[in-house]
Amino acid sequence: MAPSFEKTTSVDASVEELFDWHTRPGALTRLLPPFEGARIEGEDRGPVAGERVELEVPVGPIGTRWVARIERVERPTGFVDVQESGPFASWRHEHRFEHAASGAVMRDHIEYELPVASVSRPIVGGFVERKLERGFRYRHDTVVADLAMHREHRALAGDRFPRRVLVAGASGLVGEGLCAMLSTGGHEVVRLVRRDARGDDEIAWDPAHHVLDPARVAGFDAVVCLSGAGIADGRWTDERKELLRSSRLDSIDTLARALLASGAPPRVLVQASAVGFYDDSGERPLDESAPRGRGFLPELCEAWEDASRPLEEAGVRVARMRLGVVLTPSGGALAKMLPAFRLGVGGRVGDGRQWLTWVAYDDVLAAFHRALCDERLAGPVVVAAPEPIQQRDFARTLGRVLHRPAIAPLPGPVVGALFGEMGRTLLLRGPRAVPGRLMEGGFRHRHPDLEGALRHLLGTGPVRW
Repeated sequence: MAPSFEKTTSVDASVEELFDWHTRPGALTRLLPPFEGARIEGEDRGPVAGERVELEVPVGPIGTRWVARIERVERPTGFVDVQESGPFASWRHEHRFEHAASGAVMRDHIEYELPVASVSRPIVGGFVERKLERGFRYRHDTVVADLAMHREHRALAGDRFPRRVLVAGASGLVGEGLCAMLSTGGHEVVRLVRRDARGDDEIAWDPAHHVLDPARVAGFDAVVCLSGAGIADGRWTDERKELLRSSRLDSIDTLARALLASGAPPRVLVQASAVGFYDDSGERPLDESAPRGRGFLPELCEAWEDASRPLEEAGVRVARMRLGVVLTPSGGALAKMLPAFRLGVGGRVGDGRQWLTWVAYDDVLAAFHRALCDERLAGPVVVAAPEPIQQRDFARTLGRVLHRPAIAPLPGPVVGALFGEMGRTLLLRGPRAVPGRLMEGGFRHRHPDLEGALRHLLGTGPVRW
């Protein structure tokens, strides 16, 4: 008899809400566990009967292509996908949404077979079962949390709930996830792209040359700007510093000019910034009221934020989101740390006493969504976990979650030699920034403690069902 797997979760939502969430564009992006490393080939448009979904899936050290066909979609009870080619000998996945006395039940039922089952089942069968347990725990936790957030934020916004949202920087680490969160929640998302637009959900622009048609950006309810070259993607040479500056200021300036010239600017702009705005504060916690620090990064953050002043002066609510270190194995700082820690050669950086203001990936997305909906969020908003942590404690926690030692230090002089000013600023210093505005407004972090966040992101949390 072929093996099967089933996961059920009660959800405080209607069957129709469950179905709509799962069948909107971006649902698969939200559901793919970051610790599995799978990547969607093509667009994430939602399940349509007869269409195929292609994934690039790591299998050991190599990748394999997984092609699934949507066999059936039945509103509002669910849909079915079957594998046409991929890592399994067979795979049939039923996504079921069932009425319950209170809310609904989300049920994933999978029947599958491994290649050469008589040989592979005794060897890897247990591994596959554990992998399914981890993956579907993540999926169900995400659906439950997203639906609860959308319900809360819709009630908070009332008739100001944004319907059409324009996003700059949509292809980046935060932008991709935010667009998926917005579209699965029922928002219409339009992306600014630096190439020819391929459909009605894209608008072409060239911020480096200040090119954006005002007529195309008129009438949006909200705008999100995430554009900017990666702060930690290379040594801060003079040329790199100019790129970091121009990629941010040109984007905001081009966007602000076009929105104002359109004659119909949005109600709100949510703009990315960073806790790099602040100085190293030692033991003293800093909130949004703290002054700008000194040096290249604080000055860049101030100029970045100031570039949106013309919109603010025209009556647009502007929320400037000062991000901490965003944790996800899909990219950024955590992705760079993981190889060393998994090999058991990770550890503290410098003396390890510097503060790390961190935030889990889904809490970043939820904070941006909150800023779109909450009229009280204007001006600087620190986006971070409630409790920053010293770098040495971060290293110990990551090692514990991975079941690896974390005793190999990276001395300060080596950091300076390898990474220059960028390394000394980002790795050896750190403000102890706290999310005062979010907490005062009732924002609830999904992952407020570091170990819980890492276990969720890396799939090492305890199985609760």
